[in-house]
Amino acid sequence: MRASPLPPQGLTEQLLNVTLRHERPDLEEAREALIKQMSENKATLQALEDTLLRELSNAQGNILDNSELIATLESAKLKAVEIAEKLEASKVRTPLYPPLQ
Repeated sequence: MRASPLPPQGLTEQLLNVTLRHERPDLEEAREALIKQMSENKATLQALEDTLLRELSNAQGNILDNSELIATLESAKLKAVEIAEKLEASKVRTPLYPPLQ
């Protein structure tokens, strides 16, 4: 079975990963930690969405009178805003590959 050829962009990224890992292991570790954090934040957002949808679908009567549901909505909103800010900051703060010197 032959491996499919990588496009030039994929080869460039792999070469940069290898070079960065060799030249600046601290930056590579930070990049990997950032990627992991972004992935965890996206998973948390998905879990919040799932929880909200489940609670809304199980709500009885007027949802505005359901104080537990309202508290969950407020908590989810705050967490979602916090995560969205972190995701946006990580995009701005850290380019995928800093210039090597």
